[in-house]
Amino acid sequence: MVPVHRHEGEPPPDFGGNNNIFTIMMYHGGFFVGDEKNRGYVDEKAAWFDYYDVNAQSIAAINDIVEQVGYEAGGRVRLYWCLPGKILGDPGALRFIWQEHDAAAIASSVKAGNNFVVIYIDHDETLGAFDLDDVAAYAPGDLPPVYVSPHKVEQQQEQGGSGQVGGASDVEDEDYQPELVDSDFDISRDDDDLLEDQLMADVKKKCRDVDIGLKEKGKQLVEDLDEDVQLQEPDLDDEAVKYNFLAFGEEDMANPTFRTRQTFASIKILRQAIKEYSCKERRKISMPKNDKTRITTICLGNADVKDRAPCPWCLKASYDCRAKAIAVKSYQAEHTCSRKWKVNAFTSTFLVDKYIESFRADDKMSLKNFYRTVQKEWNMTPSRAQLGRAKRAAMKKIHGDEVEQYNLLWDYAAELRRSNPSSSFFLNVDGCGRFSSCYFSFDASKRGFLARCSSFECLDGAHLKTKFGGILLTAIGMDPNDCIFPVAFAVVEVEDTSTWKWFLSTLKEDLSIVNTSSWTIMSDKQKGLINAVTSLFPDSGHRFCVRHMYQNFREKFRGEILKQQLWKCARSTTVVHWQEAMEEMRLLNSEAHAWLEELDPKTCTRAFQSELPKCDILLNNNCEVLNKYILEGRELPVISMIEKVKQQITLRNYNKRQEELKWETGLCPKIMKKLSKNVEFSSICEVVPSDAGIFDVECRGKHYMPTTMPAASVIASLINESQVQQSQTVTPQAPLPECEFIATQVDLSTQRPMPPSQAQVAEATRLAKQKALAEKKEAEQMKKLEQAEKIAHEAELKKQA
Repeated sequence: MVPVHRHEGEPPPDFGGNNNIFTIMMYHGGFFVGDEKNRGYVDEKAAWFDYYDVNAQSIAAINDIVEQVGYEAGGRVRLYWCLPGKILGDPGALRFIWQEHDAAAIASSVKAGNNFVVIYIDHDETLGAFDLDDVAAYAPGDLPPVYVSPHKVEQQQEQGGSGQVGGASDVEDEDYQPELVDSDFDISRDDDDLLEDQLMADVKKKCRDVDIGLKEKGKQLVEDLDEDVQLQEPDLDDEAVKYNFLAFGEEDMANPTFRTRQTFASIKILRQAIKEYSCKERRKISMPKNDKTRITTICLGNADVKDRAPCPWCLKASYDCRAKAIAVKSYQAEHTCSRKWKVNAFTSTFLVDKYIESFRADDKMSLKNFYRTVQKEWNMTPSRAQLGRAKRAAMKKIHGDEVEQYNLLWDYAAELRRSNPSSSFFLNVDGCGRFSSCYFSFDASKRGFLARCSSFECLDGAHLKTKFGGILLTAIGMDPNDCIFPVAFAVVEVEDTSTWKWFLSTLKEDLSIVNTSSWTIMSDKQKGLINAVTSLFPDSGHRFCVRHMYQNFREKFRGEILKQQLWKCARSTTVVHWQEAMEEMRLLNSEAHAWLEELDPKTCTRAFQSELPKCDILLNNNCEVLNKYILEGRELPVISMIEKVKQQITLRNYNKRQEELKWETGLCPKIMKKLSKNVEFSSICEVVPSDAGIFDVECRGKHYMPTTMPAASVIASLINESQVQQSQTVTPQAPLPECEFIATQVDLSTQRPMPPSQAQVAEATRLAKQKALAEKKEAEQMKKLEQAEKIAHEAELKKQA
């Protein structure tokens, strides 16, 4: 069972005594304070995950929840399990989770009846870092000893006092007023910086000892300062005392450097500057103390080297009440460690901030190129998983979150229908209210298709390359220039009969298609598509892509000769030529002939296809071209994908319109190219007028026959008829341009011709019978000749054997 993230305010589930599922409550974003007896976790946030399967309990599963909360697992954070029946203040209440037996212990407690597990995330190893309690909610009964400034100790010893006070001594010193100390290290009135040094003894060993001396009752602080930031010595008797601090600006983030008395606008900016410094200098920087008002950083570059002194680099900063900002109190800039190839600060989040604009400019950048870029600029060796997380996070920031976009589909559909009237957007959900499918078609696409495109539709499906996957169904028409014209799209979970039926029924209703006999559907043999077309377009012609048919043919029959013969059968424009091509296939391979005989010739042969669409294509290239055209959009979240597709279609329509303005004739370029090719072929045709509107066309070329190229025969007849009419009604003039003449004849050919007379019909019938009889005799002779050649060839082979 997949855990469900419960949002704040939702009621907890009722497991009903089921010991196989439980709830994990994860505290994160805070830090531990206090000792074991008075421990607390402050500034925390809570996240609940219900219906967690106890059988799936493991360290990897817990790390997945940590990543869902928003943190990187695998050593960057420490996880602690609060044992059942205990609170943080109880001894031994927390157990460190780091091996599989810890996860098994949690599973055992759940099976024992504990359906509620509490886990704390320790971000900076704060557990145990504080030996004294500083949380009022867990105040101990006996106050711990209070450590005071060494200067106050000296003054108290001169007066007979001691270095630590407590209990009754606080009452006796009630009127005590400390002297003013002009020091960057005395940032507050209760000597917090000295208390930090006492509490962090291990940090103090790695930091440079700071020599603080007071002279003449605190009038002057002597420090070793750089010459360019010398402190102006104030006069304590003046009412206004000014301090000279050096502010850290945004321009300094590109190459951060630190010094004493440097101020930062917030603790967040200081953390960012330290991480930037760690990555640029390739130093292993750690922050043992890190809260809202103070921070202590050290270098652990020599921690993994035996018998070597710790690196002295150290920085301490805290809030300064005089500068009203975070100020650097002490800084040791010297490093004795070597540079590292991997540092903790070089995370995927850091890479996202640095390279998000690079991904915005080139979202196709591969992980290999990304690795080379990072290695060149930073001299680091990040892992492939780290680079993958950075790329996914960058794409999420650029294109949006996938889950969030699915939740916004209702609003997007309403806005699309409002801003683009007559556009269609239908959304379906399942019984649980989750996304099931959606259909969308833009108004301009529908109007353009119904106004100028033929009744021809290409259908196909393409996979969506996103986290949740899915199939994008497309319906594409053909414009007058034989180019693709996208009409409608649909996003579904799977490709089956039900989804294709829903898509085709919605498309049929959206385009107001009533009579399906004039329509032709072109597709591949997808799952469920044949049944859907037969059910919703019963009177329409259904063609299959010959290329996909050849892929199935090639699995059983290989060879270039069989491939060319298959295409010859598909390209046959008459039944006679198809029969001849099939007979040739039978002679080449009887099994391949039997395989083709099982197919319906209406689906893959030009001779049996309808002439209404004025389209004789045999390939479903239109859908493949569109799928490649919108490939970039298919890798985006759903709303970003729809917007990308809309943008590409709009830009394509605009470019096609600009191309149309440059056309020299009224015919489309591709149609003009086909017509010119047939005009060229018509030059080898000899036309003999037989009667009004009847011609006998013979071809002088060997490979060009009127039956195989009817367009060339028609054009030759039109040219002959035009020449006869011009010789009778028009005086001899310069010949008309060929293109203008053809365009005129095409317009005339659309007019309905006069009906022939009975004599013309009888003569035409007689000539047709004679021609058919001659073709039959010729075919029989060719067949006998082929059989004779075959017998002679076999006899010769036997003789040679």
